[in-house]
Amino acid sequence: MEDTVNLLLSKNVQGKYVNDRQKAKEINLNVDTYIFYKLSNESQSIGVILCIDGKKYEDDDLNILSILSKQVTVAMQLYDYSEKNIKHKLIAKELNILNKQQKLIMNDSKMECNNEKELEFYHKPATVVGGDFYYAHKIDDKRVAFIIADVMGHGIVANYMVAMIKGAFKTLCYQYKTPGEIATHLNKILYDEFDKMGVFATALINVFDTQRNILSVSNAGHYSPIIIDENDEVVESLNCKKGIPIGVLPDGEYHSNTFSIENYPMVFMFTDGTLEIKNHDKEEFGLDRLKCFVKNNYKNNKNKIVENLKKETEKFTGNDNFDDDILILMLKNI
Repeated sequence: MEDTVNLLLSKNVQGKYVNDRQKAKEINLNVDTYIFYKLSNESQSIGVILCIDGKKYEDDDLNILSILSKQVTVAMQLYDYSEKNIKHKLIAKELNILNKQQKLIMNDSKMECNNEKELEFYHKPATVVGGDFYYAHKIDDKRVAFIIADVMGHGIVANYMVAMIKGAFKTLCYQYKTPGEIATHLNKILYDEFDKMGVFATALINVFDTQRNILSVSNAGHYSPIIIDENDEVVESLNCKKGIPIGVLPDGEYHSNTFSIENYPMVFMFTDGTLEIKNHDKEEFGLDRLKCFVKNNYKNNKNKIVENLKKETEKFTGNDNFDDDILILMLKNI
């Protein structure tokens, strides 16, 4: 029957009837008569309706088959649409759940570290579920550990990796004192899984001594923080020594960069989404513009900083839709 269907689909006519036994043999079936009409979706033939061994087929039969073929085609399209719609709804539901989970991870991470410093962030994923995330955890009365990371990719895979990083990071915070040690063991724990999935993550892993206002940072292939001093200047001398991203090498070692932020009212961390925003000329927003923005806005509260960043990036691009996640993290004066 498959050969017969292919033969009919190859014919240059949309439909046809044959009442002669000898001619009927051309469709490779032992029949006396036949009539067929193609099922067509736009310009593509997707099937046929075939009737055989009727007493005698006429033009009226061909017209009826033509109408029936249109009805069948519409029914098939509706079924296909319904199936795809259900799948899309299921995927959307799963992504919405993942998005809520990711928001919960980060919403719990806003905190006042001491009477002088607070952690605040802003996150806008490019898709429903993004690969950028931030998480902070109070280890004890003297220390807060926090991480800002950019997992390659988006969607369910990225969210899975985010959950793995968060779980491992939270455990390691109690086992190791320095961010370099935490990053080294985080990489060891996650390497195999990241390697299987073909992904990696850049990150800044931090431990903040809230009593002495001393910050230790380990840089896993990430951009160094933008630090502002009391004279409204960007501090260029504290660039954090950069290691390789998490998940690239199984035996990667990471180091800690430690400094006092007593006289630094803003430590601004970010993922690459903000830098890579492009205008109509394909020019990127870039690090220099971001430094200038932080320098001009660090005295504002979090809401004002976010509002001004949105205005600045929208003015630069001409729209508010970006290709990558936007995540900024601020360790700033209250």
